[in-house]
Amino acid sequence: MVDTVPPPAYQRFATKAMHLSHLGLSCLAIGMQLNTSDKTVAKAIAWGEAVRGKVHLPPEP
Repeated sequence: MVDTVPPPAYQRFATKAMHLSHLGLSCLAIGMQLNTSDKTVAKAIAWGEAVRGKVHLPPEP
């Protein structure tokens, strides 16, 4: 059996963070909505933009 490690937090909410960013919210505002730091939000957005087109990100819940 193979144990899997869940993805880092920034990868789990990258889609939502990117969506809110495109709506014009700041990283700080997004962080408050997602209960995380603005630095983690910035990392999520950067990761999401980097992988866009390379992998399929799940739709927003």
